[in-house]
Amino acid sequence: MRHETVATLNGRRVVLMDSISTIGPSDGGCIVVSGSHGGRISGAFACKHPPALVAFNDAGGGKNGAGVAALSLLEDAGIPAIAVAHGSARIGDAADAWAHGRVSALNPSATAAGLRAGMSVAEACTRFSALAGKEGPQGLTSPTARKEAGIPARHTAMEEIMKLKSLLVLGAAGLLLASAPLGAQTIELGIALHTSPPGPEFQAVDRFAELVKQRSGGKIQVKTFPSAVLGGERDNIEQLTVNQVAMTLNGDLLPNVAAPQYAATVVPFVFPDPEAVYEYWASPIGEKAKEAIRGKVGIEVVAFMRRGDRHLTAKREIKTPDDIKGVKLRVPEIPSWVRAWTAVGARPTPVAWPEVFNALQMGVVDAQENPCFNINQAKLYEVQSHLIYTAHVPAVWHWSVSKRFLDGLPPELRKVVVDSAVEAAKFGDELTKGEIDKTCQELVTKHKMREVKPDRAAFVKAARPAIDELAKSWAPGVLEAVSKHLQ
Repeated sequence: MRHETVATLNGRRVVLMDSISTIGPSDGGCIVVSGSHGGRISGAFACKHPPALVAFNDAGGGKNGAGVAALSLLEDAGIPAIAVAHGSARIGDAADAWAHGRVSALNPSATAAGLRAGMSVAEACTRFSALAGKEGPQGLTSPTARKEAGIPARHTAMEEIMKLKSLLVLGAAGLLLASAPLGAQTIELGIALHTSPPGPEFQAVDRFAELVKQRSGGKIQVKTFPSAVLGGERDNIEQLTVNQVAMTLNGDLLPNVAAPQYAATVVPFVFPDPEAVYEYWASPIGEKAKEAIRGKVGIEVVAFMRRGDRHLTAKREIKTPDDIKGVKLRVPEIPSWVRAWTAVGARPTPVAWPEVFNALQMGVVDAQENPCFNINQAKLYEVQSHLIYTAHVPAVWHWSVSKRFLDGLPPELRKVVVDSAVEAAKFGDELTKGEIDKTCQELVTKHKMREVKPDRAAFVKAARPAIDELAKSWAPGVLEAVSKHLQ
């Protein structure tokens, strides 16, 4: 992950960091160009070691302005901040922001420094350094300079900043003051979602929140962080591992990262439907898989919910493996998927989910694969013309909870969380069944994607050598458990 000085402007270093979470003491007072989206958590990270100026990706704005929420937070802290248009630079790529980024939004402190929307990031940083460089690390953020620039006086929102910082660590009841009676505490359970509403998973999470509040007598309050405001799927998994957030709904990445020897469920073209996946996870082999995940990364997988079959989308018709040869296909960061799609003939290219739209738009990749819900939510029909019904993975949501969070709860509240997740997942599963076909058809009828029915058997045949090779690394009993689906 990039973290490097790219230039020195008027004696001030310009530091590129793909993730603002890597900011350190030596970055204080520098100009920081980050690849992170401008959410409130990103703002809290920046406040740890205040830079002279900081740039974030606006992530397309996000729901309710979540992609630029850091700007107002940093304004309260007296830190000039700008947002970079997501159409001009890839999320997570600070070098791209520096080379090609355009300013889309800025806070009053940045405006006072003469910065304007539409500027290139490099131009904005240069102009800022010319003005602020002579005035020390605080530049135009001093009360006098702010008054002269016509910026209204605002309180320093350190309480809000500390609250945001606490979100990074207060995922567990075990981190509450031990001397306080547990019954007097309100426990905040944060759920990170890397997808954006609408979608059945959000309705299921809302049901979960209702059940938890009711069954815990208000002792547990659920707070949802949607639209990747806490990062992509891998970020959310890592946050659970260290208990920075309590819970997430993740796709197929977790079993491949934490228990690859059991991850047959997410290998393309192995399972025919979600029911077969549920059966696998409920079997003795599935219990061993959960135990492996628990032991390696400290995550409890407590429930499952269908997402819809994963299908290809592309800018042209794909019916057979011959049609996909050489196509740059976006896939999640899952080694088994890379191998399976390579065997089929594609050129798999891992790209984080929040960056997929831009990657397709800019030609970094030519095609991608996802359930219809995700395709619709992300408006991929704007950059893809064909929907190809490969149904290569019956995708499911894994309802995952930080083990440290659960271990910090008393038994009765632990049961509330787990039982509520199971019930909410079943609710979401039934809801999803009725929405899958409707959403897929809307992509065709409403958004004018061209539907393609490929020769799925030909794809299965092409992928089989990779499946057989992957099976060599599976744990004993896994191949036997899935062999009936490979006939």
